[in-house]
Amino acid sequence: MSIDMSLLHPRFAEKLQELEAQCSVRGLVLGFSTGYRSAAEQDALYAQGRTAPGSIVTNARGGYSQHNWGIAADFFQNIKEKEWEGWFFDTVGPLAESLGLGWGGRWTDFVDRPHLYLPDWGDMPTALINAYGLHGYDAFRATWGGSSGGSSGGNTSYCGKGIGTATCTDDGVRIRTGAGTDYAILDSVNAGTQVEVLSKIGNWYKIVWPGASAGYAYTCADYYTYTGKSTDTPAAETYTQVPGDRAYSENRINYRVHQEKAGWLPHVEDGQTAGITGKALRMEAIKIDCKMAGVKIKAKAHIQKKGTVDYGYITSDTVIGTVGEKLRLEGLELEAEGLPAGMQLYIRYHIQTEGWSEWITGAMAGTAGLGKRLEAIQIKIE
Repeated sequence: MSIDMSLLHPRFAEKLQELEAQCSVRGLVLGFSTGYRSAAEQDALYAQGRTAPGSIVTNARGGYSQHNWGIAADFFQNIKEKEWEGWFFDTVGPLAESLGLGWGGRWTDFVDRPHLYLPDWGDMPTALINAYGLHGYDAFRATWGGSSGGSSGGNTSYCGKGIGTATCTDDGVRIRTGAGTDYAILDSVNAGTQVEVLSKIGNWYKIVWPGASAGYAYTCADYYTYTGKSTDTPAAETYTQVPGDRAYSENRINYRVHQEKAGWLPHVEDGQTAGITGKALRMEAIKIDCKMAGVKIKAKAHIQKKGTVDYGYITSDTVIGTVGEKLRLEGLELEAEGLPAGMQLYIRYHIQTEGWSEWITGAMAGTAGLGKRLEAIQIKIE
């Protein structure tokens, strides 16, 4: 389901598209279910559970909802049968806040976790009602000017604000609404076309595009030669592992992972996080070094396109997975022999679109057959 961005305040639409891009690079599949809603539609929704069948879903009559003013939208996880998983709202909501949006998940009287809004007029549209009348959306929209993208010249608000230019090197290169191939195609360009670059997200350029309602769009940087205004190039993504705290003080097991784009990361210990989350990077390989005397570990792994590989007893130099083949490490089974009575080896993963799994012991765990990335791992013995 999609919404009509042209009916939203242009600054709000811009922030939603930036949120889409940020979610894309994090492997979060974002969708929007509701944007602008007319006062009549709002009154019909208000009647639900009161004078009409259904459950109560809003406390706002027509004109009193932020949706009626083009400054709110509701989001969901755009994966069938996983649309309303709580962790997704708790991940995207704070991310939206970091971009300057308000999130209904912070409300106390009527918690609305899918709800995002432009906070310039507060949590309620009272100031807009006072300025334009209860049903004053059209009058309010008239103040948006040409930046709404509705004029024949398009939205030119970003023209001249780029950090440099990029020249297309191939024909039929697509221009999209977001930084990824899942986003809608706006247009295409051919070799020799120059675009003005605003920033870079992963291997995607955010470019000036007056034909887009927000005034900008995205295109894959792989098909361009970049020329900056100075000797600088667009800032690329940085990849930093954040290990966190150890599960206990004694050093029992060390491990390190090889991750897409980042290569081999520093080793971590005893329940710390190996890998990088939030960057949509696949985990490709792992090395494990047990520090407990007399303990041996056997390993099996499920690797994209290769299936299950049995590594037998491993050493600290054993590479479990692949390097240089661009394949996902999709599962890992570890069996520890010689552990003291009562101790077990546990693993858990950070999985694309799902977050952290439960702790698992003694079985193959991961995403085999699901086509999803493992992005990080934690291992402990206790």
